[in-house]
Amino acid sequence: MRYFGNMEFNLRSVPQAMKLIITGFLGFMLIGYFLNLVMTISTIGLTYGSIVSYYLGSKTEMAFPKTYRYLLEVSHFHLFIMPLILLTVSHLFLFTSWPARRQIRFIVAAFAAMGGQVLLPWLIRYGHRSFALLKTPTDIVMTVSFVTMAGLPLLEMWRPNKQLHKTGGR
Repeated sequence: MRYFGNMEFNLRSVPQAMKLIITGFLGFMLIGYFLNLVMTISTIGLTYGSIVSYYLGSKTEMAFPKTYRYLLEVSHFHLFIMPLILLTVSHLFLFTSWPARRQIRFIVAAFAAMGGQVLLPWLIRYGHRSFALLKTPTDIVMTVSFVTMAGLPLLEMWRPNKQLHKTGGR
């Protein structure tokens, strides 16, 4: 943990063992994220109609609306685990060579998208079906943000020094 106390910390300069720990964590986080993405797409879908049917039910598909209890359980889990994941991945992302302003934009986008992913099912189910229009764009923002924040540290950590460009910005 002593490495993370210095904002001039460089991912390329950590010992090999630390690189392996970070790589294992981020690698499994990316695999887990993509499995969740596949599960979400195959279960809910990406279209307005499939999202509305999933949350509000569908007579043609013989699907019931999502219950209050179901939404509560999913929200409870996501509100515990997603902030922890984003906290950890964001910290590693801060140690990349990207300018601070760009990093902040990605971090804010990820946390905002996470909020949307938790709030939108409630709004679709108990508010109005038109909130389903925001679900896929929110998922796209989350995916781009998360993959960038998890992938860039891996690239910078393992890429030889001569291939990295200096962007400054801190």
